[in-house]
Amino acid sequence: MTSAFRSARVLLTPLLMASLLACRSAEESMDKPTRPIEAVLAEHAPSLMAIEGVVAVGQSVRKDGTPCIRVFVKAKDPATMKRIPSRIEGHPVDVVVSGEIRAMPEAR
Repeated sequence: MTSAFRSARVLLTPLLMASLLACRSAEESMDKPTRPIEAVLAEHAPSLMAIEGVVAVGQSVRKDGTPCIRVFVKAKDPATMKRIPSRIEGHPVDVVVSGEIRAMPEAR
């Protein structure tokens, strides 16, 4: 092994390790919510509602107690499902097929 190659390896190894750790930290921070779910939902509800096939959005809780953003869709259409993220700012997103939602007539 030449001394130039050895020197390059000694310099690049710590750089590579640091970049791998930075990537891992970025991935972990994306998984952890940084803002309350209410604020995240308020900000992202309009863009979720703009997706064709989405009929409602709201806040819910999973069976394990984890707060989540719930997106209600008319049908489980592949094009619609592709546009709905699995997480928003670290909060999980659950999709529920509800069908079309219509307002009930007023009671008289």
